[in-house]
Amino acid sequence: MEKNIKKIKKGKKVKSIKSTKSSYELCKSKSIDKIMKLYEKGNLIIRGKKVINQKQAIAIGLQQAESNCKSKMNSSDIQNIVKKVEHINKDKPYTYSDLKRILFLINHYKKNKMYVKANILYEKMINYLLTNNNLKNSYRKLLLNAFKN
Repeated sequence: MEKNIKKIKKGKKVKSIKSTKSSYELCKSKSIDKIMKLYEKGNLIIRGKKVINQKQAIAIGLQQAESNCKSKMNSSDIQNIVKKVEHINKDKPYTYSDLKRILFLINHYKKNKMYVKANILYEKMINYLLTNNNLKNSYRKLLLNAFKN
C-alpha cells in the first residue's frame, strides 16, 4: 500500500481497478451501443420510419437490450433488482422502471415457487393502484396486463 501512495504523490500513473460486469450487463451495453451507432449514422429505422429523436433511440435500445439479454441474467443480477425494489421510496410516485422491476420479480418468484414473496409484491402493487388515482396510461396498461396473467 505504501508504494502505491508514493507513486500517487510523485504523479506517476497507477492502474485503476475495473469493475467487473456480469454477462447480462455486457450484453445490454453492447446491444445499446449497436442501436446508438445506427442512430448516429442515420440508419436506425423502426416501422419504416427513420428515428430522428435521440431519446427515442435510447428507449428503443433499452427495450431491445432487455428482450435480447434476458437469458443471460444470473443470480447477482436478480439480487441487484431486489435491492433496487427494496429501496423504492413509498412517498414518491413509482417510475415506469420501478413497476417493471417489481413485475419482473413477481414473475421470477412465481417461476421459482416463492409464492409468499410474490404475494408481498402483489400487495405492494395493489396498494399503489388503489392509492394513486393519477396514474399515467402507460403505467395502467403495464399493470393491467400484469394482473391479467
